[in-house]
Amino acid sequence: MPKNRRSFLKDYVDLFQFTRPHLRLLSLAVVCMVVSTVFDGVSMGMIVPFSDKILSNSKIVVPTKLPLFLENFIAKINAMSQLDLLYSMAVFLAVLFLLKGLFTFLQSSLMSDVGQRVMRDIRARLYEKFQSLDLEYFSRKRSGELISRITNDVAMVENAVSYGFTDLVYQTLQIVLFSIIVIFVYWRLAFFAIIMIPFISIPIVLVGRRLRKLSRSAQEKVADINSLLYETISGVRIVRAFGAEKHEVDKYRRQNQDYYKLNMKSIRRTLALGPSTEFFGAIGGVLILIYIGR
Repeated sequence: MPKNRRSFLKDYVDLFQFTRPHLRLLSLAVVCMVVSTVFDGVSMGMIVPFSDKILSNSKIVVPTKLPLFLENFIAKINAMSQLDLLYSMAVFLAVLFLLKGLFTFLQSSLMSDVGQRVMRDIRARLYEKFQSLDLEYFSRKRSGELISRITNDVAMVENAVSYGFTDLVYQTLQIVLFSIIVIFVYWRLAFFAIIMIPFISIPIVLVGRRLRKLSRSAQEKVADINSLLYETISGVRIVRAFGAEKHEVDKYRRQNQDYYKLNMKSIRRTLALGPSTEFFGAIGGVLILIYIGR
């Protein structure tokens, strides 16, 4: 396994250890994600054929054999009149999206709660660790760097738990669910699409590695800025006594400009990820169409 990927997985395993005291809350959030994902699959799988039936009164046709309960369900839909189906679909969609929105809110709220709890625990453990370190450690480290560790770095951990982990689980569930739906409808097409996944993942892997390095550099730069702020504020009398205000302002501007450049590099690469993934996905879609049309 490549070093970067191994390090990425190790980071998430280490991070997951902090969620163990909150496993009940985390499990409830994952259950809400599963339910929300199922509602996503149901809405995407049913809206198009239902709309076609309502607008053109054409029967819903599937290209392969479905489980018996789905065949019976589709047979009942085909037997309904357009008006009855329209009313039924209106009620069904209203309830569906209401429940989907509810469970999406619940999973987001619960994951944010887990993230805040993890943040609280890490801050407490860091502060406790600082209190147990010897004085030599503090003489080697800058005060701003230590403050950055307990503020900025912990905030990044909270973001990883509340949003990164949520996206990882949610997107994985969606891929699994939609793959099952496609396999039921047309297994050959599903097999071909699964083969294309590694190629679509190329830009994600490449950009992700670069973003990881930039994120580490940005953390170090924030520590530099915090150290500079702490030193300037705590030594403001010395700065004024020597008339070094302009020197300190110039120093801060350089650090601030470097941090700006690092952030813009991260933003550009993040923005480039969507179009590049879409491009590879479009190529995969074209190849699938060629395969179907042969």
